[in-house]
Amino acid sequence: MKNSKNNNLINLGFFALIALTGFAAVVHFSHWRAVSAQDVEFERFREGEKLTYDISFENYRNAAYAEVFVASKGKLEGKSAVEIRGRLKSVDLVSAAFYLLDYSRTVFASQDTGLPLYIKDVSSVSGLPKEEIKSFLNSPATNLDLLTLFYRARETGGAGSFSVLEKGQVYSFSFAATGGERVTTAGRTFETNVSSVTSGYFVDNEITDVQVNFSTSVERVPVKISFRTPKGRFEALLAGISVLKPTPTPTPEAIETPTPTPTPTPKPAVEPKVLPLSPDLPFSLGEKLEYQVSKSGSSVGRLQFEVGERKRIKNVDSLVLKASVLEQGNGSLFSAADTAIATVDPFTLVPFRFEVKLAGPLATWSGTSIFDQTLGAVAFGAAQRTEVPVGTHSALSFAYALRSFNLRHSKDPKNPVNDTRVAVFAGDKALILTLRPSPPGLIDFDGEKISAQLVTIITGVPSVDRLSPKIWLSTDASRVPLRLTIGDYSAELKR
Repeated sequence: MKNSKNNNLINLGFFALIALTGFAAVVHFSHWRAVSAQDVEFERFREGEKLTYDISFENYRNAAYAEVFVASKGKLEGKSAVEIRGRLKSVDLVSAAFYLLDYSRTVFASQDTGLPLYIKDVSSVSGLPKEEIKSFLNSPATNLDLLTLFYRARETGGAGSFSVLEKGQVYSFSFAATGGERVTTAGRTFETNVSSVTSGYFVDNEITDVQVNFSTSVERVPVKISFRTPKGRFEALLAGISVLKPTPTPTPEAIETPTPTPTPTPKPAVEPKVLPLSPDLPFSLGEKLEYQVSKSGSSVGRLQFEVGERKRIKNVDSLVLKASVLEQGNGSLFSAADTAIATVDPFTLVPFRFEVKLAGPLATWSGTSIFDQTLGAVAFGAAQRTEVPVGTHSALSFAYALRSFNLRHSKDPKNPVNDTRVAVFAGDKALILTLRPSPPGLIDFDGEKISAQLVTIITGVPSVDRLSPKIWLSTDASRVPLRLTIGDYSAELKR
């Protein structure tokens, strides 16, 4: 009986934290900022840029993953070079039944020509790593490799022919533009230019129907790569993009004898310009939403969610999101001082820091989490740290990121389920959640019939899933959460 009471308290605590901070915490696997051609010119190798891809194979959604990373720039034996790292690995059932892939490649390429200077391949397919090295430092390369081809094709916008040296043989790769296509990832929709790719390399490896979708933004990021093999179709979809800017080494300053200068005339301080949020986001600065929280129809509290200020925190462009208790009812799990504050990226909404201050029975949920979005880790507690997927959201950042997710109901009768799998950092680890969208319909809301979309949340935690968490989003451009339910509890937007 005691364990039952503890489980009930945990369930209530889970809901209360959800209600206070946004109903769940998930990872938005698309870390992306669209940049116009007026903002920046194309850069062949963007130092710190990391692209990650989820690879599906036929009906297996998570068959493999790939990563391409511009790790550093510098000198290699006196030559200006850039270090590029690539990784490809298959997972789980696909590895056992169809393809076993476990390769990594590091290329040092010339910053001037884009051609390889030094290549190191590591294959771990057999269990023990097998390394192969090619050096072009003494005899300059005249051909690309597959990794530098990736960047040369971006540079030309997916058009042209290029010679590539692979497996001791030179192949010609031809890219031809075939039109445009809108591509939707887990996080956003991209306008892309489609290129068809042909090569004798594909013929030798029984690969057909190769297509690459390049974003129309100035970065020309490959958003989708698809091809066929005798065993089935593969599709690599952009899952994340991040840019880690290196910290420059400070130049020592010479010590000089100070020269007396006139006292400058004081000038009025210039107020910093408040930057608006991206128009791609369904909310703006200053938005406030209030929710009435009830248990079995009786009010237990009123909460407020606020899009706060956008400012630089530790020299990083940041957006502050806040949730707080406006009113506590009888028997409420909340107290008047309960708050949750998330500092997030103003473009992707992934968090940098999440601080929760709760009292009463929920005090154990209080704490601060620091998110390392480059390495994929969260520091929490006194001195604890755990690995999580890159882009992991806090509970509060999810409340807003959810509104920008692509949660379209499947219209294909042969494949009626269109789940979005995401992750939540809860307690001390990341959980994989499933968001299952339903077709839009009418609901009774504040005495009116309005259009809303039901999204069922499957947490993978039996004690929570038995409470059947659900959320209803408005179908207009704002995608506001109108209603949330879990067990006997509900939270409804107050106009």
